[in-house]
Amino acid sequence: MASNTKQAVLVPLKLDAFVFNAAVCDGIRPQPKPTPASGPAPEPGPGAGGKNNEPDVNKTTAAKIAPIVQPNYTFLRLDDDYIQADILNHVDLHHSWPSTFNSRFTDLGDFSARERRQGVYLHWTIPRMYRSAVAAAGKDPAASAAFAQARAARGYETPVEDPLLEGDKGKDNDGDKKIDPTAPAFPNVPTRWLVIRHIADKTTIKPEAAHDKVKDFTAWVIESDRLWELKDLAEDCDLQVDVSPFISAAEGRDKDANPAVVFKDWLQASDETRIVCHGAMYNVQWDREAKPKKVPADDFATQLNNTLPLAVGTTPMDALTTYARAHKLIDPTGTPRQLEEYISKLEQHLLARDDGVEAQQQAADLLYNWNYLRVDGGQVWNVAGKNDSERPVGTPDVLSTLRDINKLQQLLDAVVRTTARLRWELFAEWWKVVTSPKKDHDPDNTKTLVKGLQDRIEALVTRRDELEKEIKDLAGPDETKRKVQPGARPPFYQQRDPTLLVGGVKSGWPLDYLDELQIRLESQTVTAGTGDPVWASFDTEVLPKLPDNLGPVIQSLVTEFIALRPETTSEPVLSDNISIPLFHDRLSHRRGDKIVADGPWRDRWEETQPWFPLFLEWEIEYHHIPFELWHLEPRRSRTLTAAKLRYGIGKDTDLSTDLPSTKPDKHTIQGRVLILPQPSFSLEAKIKQLFADTPSLQLDEKDGGFLDPTARELLTNELHQLAFLSAPLAGLTAHLTTVLQGSHIKPNLRDGRTGAIISIKDAERKTHGFGKEQLQLMGIETDSTPFDPAMKPPSDASHSLFKPATHGQFRFTRLNIIDKFGQAIHAIDPTPMRDPQRVWPCISEWYAPQLLHDDPVKRQPNVVVDPKPKPRPIPKPPVFFPSEDYDTNPKPCEFVQIPPQINQESRLNATFVVRSDKVYPDTSSPPRTTTTPPSDQDPPSTPFWRPADEWENPIWGWVILNLANMGIQLFLPSGTFYREVRLAGKTGTQPTPEWLPFEPPSSANDSNSPKFTDPEMRQLQLLVQRLGGSDDDGAFLRAFWKMIVAATGTMEPAPDAYASFSNALIGRPLALVNAGWSLELGSDALASQVVRDNNPPLTLLPRDGEEEDKGQYMWGVKLGDSQRGFDGLVGYFKTRDGLEGEVPTTGDLGLVLDTVISDFGDETTGPVKKSEQIILPAFYETPEGSLHDADGYAQRRNAHLTVVGMLVDPFSPVHAYTGILPVRALPLPPWTWQAALAEMKAFFHAGPLVVTGDVPKVLNPEQRLKPDTEVVGLPGVREGEGAVGLPAVAGGDWAWLQPYYPSESGGSEVGGMEEEAKERYAVLPVAAVDERARFEEGPYTATEGYVMMVASKEGTAGGKE
Repeated sequence: MASNTKQAVLVPLKLDAFVFNAAVCDGIRPQPKPTPASGPAPEPGPGAGGKNNEPDVNKTTAAKIAPIVQPNYTFLRLDDDYIQADILNHVDLHHSWPSTFNSRFTDLGDFSARERRQGVYLHWTIPRMYRSAVAAAGKDPAASAAFAQARAARGYETPVEDPLLEGDKGKDNDGDKKIDPTAPAFPNVPTRWLVIRHIADKTTIKPEAAHDKVKDFTAWVIESDRLWELKDLAEDCDLQVDVSPFISAAEGRDKDANPAVVFKDWLQASDETRIVCHGAMYNVQWDREAKPKKVPADDFATQLNNTLPLAVGTTPMDALTTYARAHKLIDPTGTPRQLEEYISKLEQHLLARDDGVEAQQQAADLLYNWNYLRVDGGQVWNVAGKNDSERPVGTPDVLSTLRDINKLQQLLDAVVRTTARLRWELFAEWWKVVTSPKKDHDPDNTKTLVKGLQDRIEALVTRRDELEKEIKDLAGPDETKRKVQPGARPPFYQQRDPTLLVGGVKSGWPLDYLDELQIRLESQTVTAGTGDPVWASFDTEVLPKLPDNLGPVIQSLVTEFIALRPETTSEPVLSDNISIPLFHDRLSHRRGDKIVADGPWRDRWEETQPWFPLFLEWEIEYHHIPFELWHLEPRRSRTLTAAKLRYGIGKDTDLSTDLPSTKPDKHTIQGRVLILPQPSFSLEAKIKQLFADTPSLQLDEKDGGFLDPTARELLTNELHQLAFLSAPLAGLTAHLTTVLQGSHIKPNLRDGRTGAIISIKDAERKTHGFGKEQLQLMGIETDSTPFDPAMKPPSDASHSLFKPATHGQFRFTRLNIIDKFGQAIHAIDPTPMRDPQRVWPCISEWYAPQLLHDDPVKRQPNVVVDPKPKPRPIPKPPVFFPSEDYDTNPKPCEFVQIPPQINQESRLNATFVVRSDKVYPDTSSPPRTTTTPPSDQDPPSTPFWRPADEWENPIWGWVILNLANMGIQLFLPSGTFYREVRLAGKTGTQPTPEWLPFEPPSSANDSNSPKFTDPEMRQLQLLVQRLGGSDDDGAFLRAFWKMIVAATGTMEPAPDAYASFSNALIGRPLALVNAGWSLELGSDALASQVVRDNNPPLTLLPRDGEEEDKGQYMWGVKLGDSQRGFDGLVGYFKTRDGLEGEVPTTGDLGLVLDTVISDFGDETTGPVKKSEQIILPAFYETPEGSLHDADGYAQRRNAHLTVVGMLVDPFSPVHAYTGILPVRALPLPPWTWQAALAEMKAFFHAGPLVVTGDVPKVLNPEQRLKPDTEVVGLPGVREGEGAVGLPAVAGGDWAWLQPYYPSESGGSEVGGMEEEAKERYAVLPVAAVDERARFEEGPYTATEGYVMMVASKEGTAGGKE
């Protein structure tokens, strides 16, 4: 044995043995052998659906053996006659059974059996350590040739320290990014394997004549697809298992650690050693005639056909909870059913950890964000060193620089996205050239097109480099000293393809596959109980062929292999440092209250075929439904009471009869998805984290919605028994955009060491303009391929192969699961038939069709094909259709409905806006096209609005409800009181004079003061006019009041910090802001890749020469939601049409104050209307027309903003709901309201009051309430003057504001509105009085004024207590 420091590392792996013979290939379940009448009844298999709950025994429910479908590598030849989009065809199970029809078993040329293919197939699963990158523990291993080769084989870059690349500069294809020397590396995957067979009982060998011809031990060597017997190999053949050095973790260990003595020297050593991967499988039985007794694939096939345990959701979690919810009415008959019921109960807690209703609704809304793929949205720069609650502060030069950087960055992000799109377009043209017949291509036209794309890409790449340099120069070269820092701009999104879940079918991945791998050292192997050699000829037949340092290791493993045989009579020797191999164990399960490990052994065959599903193949029939039939409306949710805004089909439309076209717009789409272990392990992690993070008191709360301790333990320990597979229907959306996904030839290779793009010489087509330079310009944008341009378009001219947006329904027409041995199970009979079998999946609420008819008995899913008599019965219990009456009247449905979604990256822009500062002359620009780049354009006219910078406060006014006086108080953005309008008077409205009870600010009388003459101030004055107008007898003011009362009653509580502000005693403050919304595409609108395709009825962007709203998708957006208390929108005003042509000095902000649109309105007409959607068309602004004009590009984007004036809760964000994108939240930064609330004074009108003492006769200058007083203190009591007696007012110190008329008369115009009030107010003390009669002497005084909270004697700033 090697010394402690050079012991080999033993890595366990899972070994499977598959028996292949005629019976296995016949597609018939194994026939049970006759048993005595007194014997036990056979145990039903999973998913039994036959008599007595036993599975049906027939060939249609047994697994099939898929014919061998090897990749067609001729499709990788760069020949016009061979190249295809995918080198692997889908598995065709038609006529794959019985064995005489299967080409894998039978030579269909002469119908003879393929003898060499019959036998026992071995397959082992490579440990995860070979599939994941590992960090090197030192420079030497990271720079070794073995690591370089392993990384290069996987397309990964090699660290610059690699001696093989001494002359390499470590640059990528653009020459500006260095390779990370600390990047992870991969160990080499073993390529040579030693396979040893041991036959303990030769009497099992058939025929009997072969007993003496078969040795007890036989050894083979396997390398890739070659196999040799060990005796045939040359003596100098090195049977190395792996040559990669094992990286010791000693350098990273704590010096004070106390490892076991057996490992101490080894862990601290730096010697190289060997890795030996090993596995074992016992009691494998070969029978030429019979099928193994237990075939899990047959059981799963029966399960899949008899119960159809399918679910479709937006994500694996959504599909699983849908599946579990649909089966919650089933009486539990076993642990898996209980687990499904428990998951259904925990669904709400998996959405939100908080048990509050609002938190769950908010979590459910945010959960839809996971329905979408996130794509990088670019960068935005911010002031460095600030937190979210502080206002960004910087010098004017810094802020000006920051604004310029953001404009450049915005243009740079667009350049990068556009470049990637053009690179793919260049690849698509190359693909069309190499896949189409030469007669279909004009070389000159193609060369012109390629030259145009090349020029555009090169111009963009050049400008990209220039922009990066400009930004770096402005921000500063030293990142540690920069006063600005980059952040992430909101991402673009695209709806994920639906996720399919197949329940009741186990994954083949070991349960502990993602756990840390338990490796051993050579000295830890199990030794035999006797000293006799287990393989007498090992020293002569095997040992000479092994490397010197591997011989003892292999011998120890062979000894262990024999020692652990099930039939071994002597117990193996297990000392303290001996460890049993990882997979020599039994699966555990629950028995009563105990967990016992008496399940099947993982390294014993036990007459059971293995099952390891490798991939899932699907085919659907998609029906496109015209966009005009869809309605964006609030729709009920099964999981929450609050309705969600979603697209759906109206009840007055029957899709089976009311489609406008006589021919259905139907497409057949298929795809293939690998089955990975992550979904099931992810669910286990989420549930364990939920239990771990929830306090025990909340977990054990009786009505808290959690499971009892016993159920929680069962769920945690037995979750692995919940068998399911999940996979996205990848490629569905791509197909509808005339793009295919598959394994295909690419014109470029990527150097695994440097990342450089290397073109393939044979891929050049110089006659069409594709040389080396053009191929390299494609970069890595070559993953998907366009449709065959020669494909015929639909015969109906109103239908197109290309769909800019998906909105339709689909049903499954093929669903096969294939494992690594070729076993295939199907949900739909692959036999061609006139009326194919159907499936009825459990459908999540996002994909559920609406229902027809109001009668619950007659209600049925509204689908494009009228249900006909079904060729197969609906499984019992039925698959539940997720309708509104879900629990009482479940409905089966075979169609899955995909609501409208944009088939490319897009995002909803939301920003607070302010008036633009610059004005350009109004010039006309040439119309934008989607096929050619625009020419240099004149600067556009400056839009009226622009997004507010992070240091700009977008609030232009404040509104507070004064419940004490039934009035609405309005404040300036700074918190200075402006005016109040009360529900009083003859006309129902009573506006108070401006500024009263305060004096006008010192600058208010200055007509040149921008603070009181700007459009924001003018807009606030117009709002007061509208509130106080008498034309409608106060109807607008009453409706406005009612709206605010209703809104504040549903809002979430204000933050604790607000309680310290004095105006918290009067009413909740609401902010007046302007916000802009737009729907932006990440790149130019996609186009059909089929040359002669029909034009789609609607496009994402306007066609050339058409107006924006004709022939273009128009998307609805709903702002705010009254049912969600976490939303801050109260109501909003629209802006005037044509405001873009006005300059900001026209007077106001352009708000249409006639009507407020609010969820809290109860009328469709009137001053406050029920909320309606704003309509947004998608837009895209190409950067190619503004490559050297960042200002012009920013202005063009700003022109697409749809702006509204909003009344919002400053403490809660405003949410926008579209039904096609995630919920978009727009919050106000805390600093925008903190200073204003601190400035606000809390006061209300009081009187007339009768007081026993008189107030001062003359206004004392020291007591005068001055306009610019930041702190109003508590006045003292002057000699001879009593305080104003008032009933006790709690909550702080209060003062009486007494009006006086000064001797001077006259007024002045303020803001051009009306004459200034003449009275002035004095601050007088207040004396609390009770109701006891004291009979003071007269005369008494009647007075009227205001009561205002003031600073305490200790003094506090502003209106903050």
